Order: sequence, then structure tokens, then C-alpha cells
Amino acid sequence: MRMGKKVIPLFKEVFDQYLADTQWDKGLPSEQACRQALFPGSDWFENFPFYAAGFLTDEGIAREISKMTTKAQNFEAHCAKNGLSLSQVYAAAMKCRSLFLKKSGEFSWFFRRMRLVKKRGSFLFLHAGLDDHMAELLANHGVKYANRAFKQNLMHQNLFSFYYGSLANTFRTKYRKADLPLTPRGAYTARQAGIQVLVHGHINQHFGQRVTLKNGLIHIEADITLDAHSRKNEGLDGCGVGVTLIDKKRGVIGLSCDYPQVKVFNPGLKGKRVGAH
Repeated sequence: MRMGKKVIPLFKEVFDQYLADTQWDKGLPSEQACRQALFPGSDWFENFPFYAAGFLTDEGIAREISKMTTKAQNFEAHCAKNGLSLSQVYAAAMKCRSLFLKKSGEFSWFFRRMRLVKKRGSFLFLHAGLDDHMAELLANHGVKYANRAFKQNLMHQNLFSFYYGSLANTFRTKYRKADLPLTPRGAYTARQAGIQVLVHGHINQHFGQRVTLKNGLIHIEADITLDAHSRKNEGLDGCGVGVTLIDKKRGVIGLSCDYPQVKVFNPGLKGKRVGAH
């Protein structure tokens, strides 16, 4: 429910490919039981602020409750629009659990191989961004420790505290008020750890890659919208194609199907025009 309508195409694809021609409803709970399993109860809205107080800001708590309210109200209608009943959604969710989380699952490799961060030289590659605590963790313990902590928390720890903590903030943040903050102190700590540039996606762009500065820390926003469903929803034409090249001599080169020119960022080219070509 937290993912809302954006997860429905996945459930639709899984249902059509793995369940449609099977006795998928054999042994399945009733429609009402499926609804109760999928939707948050009224007590969730009452209890969430209490349990989230140690993890989220007041703005973050209010945002989560508002988003969950809207998603719960609209979820069933979005399912129906895509030809899915709640029972089918439940069955698809259980199939996803089998495909991704069981050791014998077809996509179990996905979480086994997943890494939170990767450092090459002074570049840190990650999904979304840093906060002060994560910058300190990297400075004190390094990338290997962060990746081990990520995998251990993902598989074995309380998912709520994990999802709203610093480890998961690296793939959730868009530097909103509700996100854990990156302050000048955190940016300084990252630089002390040898991190000068963050290379990430997640911040959705419709005009190719861009370079930004957040509290003195360089960010290369390299998001390219790839999947067909998202491109259709966002009014983007054709297939999503893009690549970000990073080279000592050539600098940073951004290629994107959503921007008509090649973008070049090379601070070493003094006195020469650097930009879109």
C-alpha cells in the first residue's frame, strides 16, 4: 500500500506471466481477508506517529500519514483500472515474495548481489544521496562496512527502523524536509572521507543529467527514466536510453534520449566553453 499505484504494473506483469493460467486462487484467503492484509487498519493511523517519532521528523510523519490516506483511498480503483481484483493483487504479492525472497526464487540473486554504495577514487556511486550520519559512518568505517550493514539490516533487522534510518535514506532521499538532512557538517565529513562527488539517480529529470552543489558537495544527478510505464505516465516519448561517462581526461559526459545534445562537464578545460554540445 505504501508504494501505491506505481507497484500495480509490477503486480499485473507478475500475475499475467506466472499466475493467470494456473489455479492461482486455490487456498487463497477471501476477498475481505485479502483487503485486511493489504490495507492499513484505522489503528495504523493512530499508532504511526508514536512508533515513527524516533525515526522521522514531524514533517515526515505528517507526510507519511497524508500519503497513506490518499493511496488507501485510491488503490482499489487503480487496481480495477488495470484489470486486477484485490485477490489477484494479494496472489501477485505472494508470488513476488517467492520470486525475490526465497533462496530458490528466480530473482533471489537480486538482493544477494545488491550493494548500497561503491567508491571509485573520490566518486561515490549510490542510488539517491547522503545524510550527516551516513557520511560519518563512511568516514569512520568505510564502504565495505556500509555494504555489510546494509545487507544485514535488509535481511535480518526490523524493516521499519531500517527503512527510515540512514542506511535506507541513501536510496530514499530527495533532500526534502521530510528526509534525513545533509548539512555543511555532513558534506565536510564526506570530503574528509575522500568523497568529493556523489553520482546518483532517483531525482527524476526530463532533460538529461545535471550537476548540482548541495552544501559544498558535488552531486551528479544521472537519472534516466527507463521503463515504459513510467515514461508513458511522465509524457516521455520512446524508449529510455542514457549513459553517464566519467573519464579523467574527458570529464563527465551525459548522454540521454531526453536531451538533444551531449552534456559535458570538465573543470580542467580552463578558458574553454564547457556545457551542452
